[in-house]
Amino acid sequence: MKLKFIYNKFLLIFLLLSIIVSSCSESTQTSSEYGKKVVKAAEKFTYGCPQFFYPKNEISPLYFPENWTELKNLRGVASWTPTVVKVNNEVITKDEYIQRLNLATEINQQTYSQYKVEPGAGFPGFTYELSNTEYLFPTLDFQNGYVCYAFVYRVNIDAGKSEAIPEDCDNIVANKTPALESEYSNEYQFNGDIVAYDWNNDGIFDHVGIIKDNSDPDVKNWRVLSSNGILEHFHYGVHEHRLEVFGTPPRGNFSTWDPGLQDYTWKIFINEN
Repeated sequence: MKLKFIYNKFLLIFLLLSIIVSSCSESTQTSSEYGKKVVKAAEKFTYGCPQFFYPKNEISPLYFPENWTELKNLRGVASWTPTVVKVNNEVITKDEYIQRLNLATEINQQTYSQYKVEPGAGFPGFTYELSNTEYLFPTLDFQNGYVCYAFVYRVNIDAGKSEAIPEDCDNIVANKTPALESEYSNEYQFNGDIVAYDWNNDGIFDHVGIIKDNSDPDVKNWRVLSSNGILEHFHYGVHEHRLEVFGTPPRGNFSTWDPGLQDYTWKIFINEN
């Protein structure tokens, strides 16, 4: 009887340990599987979209480098725009983005200024107030594309997550857990997580993206997908880049960058389902 009691006791302990190990493994796998879904959802905005014209050089060399001669993005990526574009109170899908761009595009179009303004149409660009009544083309109703935090939101929704539409970069990471800086290495699962950039170190995030690949030993070289209205590297749309692409060498890869933003900071946030 005593041996049977001891056997049953060990059997119970073994079963409890098995359940705990299985639960932990399942949790890790779930996080990893969601990360894979996020990366796959983010990648779909890098192909299969119509070509689009760049807006005129109206802002600064940071966004429009000198001697830039390309008129058009030919890469099949989704474009950038500075606002959250919605259809039926939801951030546009890839298909809706394509439909809006096709509606705005003229047959044999040669310039950005030829985009059509009609119901349901939309095209890349920004709204910039020149006076109380004058705006650069296009107006809010006809913008089309993904501001960085709308891109991250749309990716999460496409991956199966449910969350509120963000109003800014801080909003997209407000309820997410910051990863420990001591764990910024390829020993941990970060693919599908969010990296948020603070350009001027004022405690407000200015740009966000999705980590695509953290296999490089140096976190600064991890691959990120984000949407930006800069022409150099980003070509005014969704782009895959190294995590610290921003800034001029030796830190970043841009030929022109505001010196006051060179010492920007960033954080990684866990993007769980």
